[in-house]
Amino acid sequence: MPPACADTPFALRKPTSSGTNVLSASTNSAIPLVNCLALPLGLYGLVLNVIAIKAVNQFSYGKAIATLALIILGVLMVSAFIAAIVFVTLAPAVGNVFSNIIERTIPLMP
Repeated sequence: MPPACADTPFALRKPTSSGTNVLSASTNSAIPLVNCLALPLGLYGLVLNVIAIKAVNQFSYGKAIATLALIILGVLMVSAFIAAIVFVTLAPAVGNVFSNIIERTIPLMP
């Protein structure tokens, strides 16, 4: 792995950690107006990630944005795959639970 690629995780850690500290669940519940900062801070974090990718890998802004988009797309695809597996695994059990609830609450017509 080239030295520049080896530094990418370290460069991406700082912008991500600053956003998660500010937007933690306890902060949102304690100070409701902080929730208004979620979108601007999220976009700011994405901009910082693009700048970090650009600086570490010596890419242009277009390549850095494409790299970040591919990373996000990959994470979404893996998440969707895991969610589909969980859904397929749990669907029969959930169906049985709802069938039992319906049978107990609605008497069958003779």
